[in-house]
Amino acid sequence: MPEPVYFYLDTDVVSRLADGLLPNLKSMLTSEKCLPVYSSILLSESFGKPKFDAKIGFLDEINAHRIVVEDHESSDAKIYDERASEIRNWAPEGNIADGIERVLDRFSLFAHGSKSGPSLRQVSQEFESEILEILEHLFSLSDDLPTETERGLKNLTQYLVRSVKFDGEATSKSNHLEMERYVQNYTSVGSITPPNIVQKISQRLPSSQQGEFLKLFGAKTPNVGKLVETAALLGMVGFNRDKNIGKKESSKSMRAARSDRHDVQHIAYGLVCHAFFTGDRRSARKAFALAEYFGLGCVIVFVDSGGRVYGVSEKNWP
Repeated sequence: MPEPVYFYLDTDVVSRLADGLLPNLKSMLTSEKCLPVYSSILLSESFGKPKFDAKIGFLDEINAHRIVVEDHESSDAKIYDERASEIRNWAPEGNIADGIERVLDRFSLFAHGSKSGPSLRQVSQEFESEILEILEHLFSLSDDLPTETERGLKNLTQYLVRSVKFDGEATSKSNHLEMERYVQNYTSVGSITPPNIVQKISQRLPSSQQGEFLKLFGAKTPNVGKLVETAALLGMVGFNRDKNIGKKESSKSMRAARSDRHDVQHIAYGLVCHAFFTGDRRSARKAFALAEYFGLGCVIVFVDSGGRVYGVSEKNWP
């Protein structure tokens, strides 16, 4: 039996499919040759929001498999046949999940060099105390929760560790290059188009930093962790970065930081599959830049607001 073709779907695409839109794409996803893939990032983004059940039901309907990173040292991804409805109980209570995300939002703002954001020491202290309090509360509920949520609690803890690890690595490398000097002028790289996007970005940096910047990407085939890190770095130097992230800490900048953190993880998971379907223009461009640089075989597919579905390329730039 031939190897299936893995199609990774981000949250926006799943949401539209669950609403009955994009019928041609749905037909493709349900063919014998294709295997739809989703990640827990979709659950994190959707939990407690309208149409959460519809998204879960749709993933079950198309027999979508879940992609996970089990070994956080190697950051290798594996795909499992797990129905979304079976793991939905892993999701913590809505207010707890939001508390976790808000702490991580502050990390993301710091990582992007927001001058009005918190210091690393302040964020670290808040993270340690707030996350510990949240986890203690979760585990105090464990006697009253179904046994399957024990796995969910473990998964949640790993998600936190992974998020902070990736943000921390990208931040330290950004600081090493003194990126904060240039990130305020991020529009200088925002308009870059293929080919050779990463190389073109490096050429916009001071000559003393260009080689060092490319070293951060490396030359070997990247794992999921490296893809998250480099996708975040692209945003930090201003390539298709949400303009709200660089502003002072506010509800808008926090939402933008959270969205960016989710997006770079979608990008990383998508790039280890055969195709990455996204409705987010920034994600499509960053994913293409990384696929181009690392020579990955993943096809980046953009689903625009009008429902047009097309492969991203130099000629078809979203």
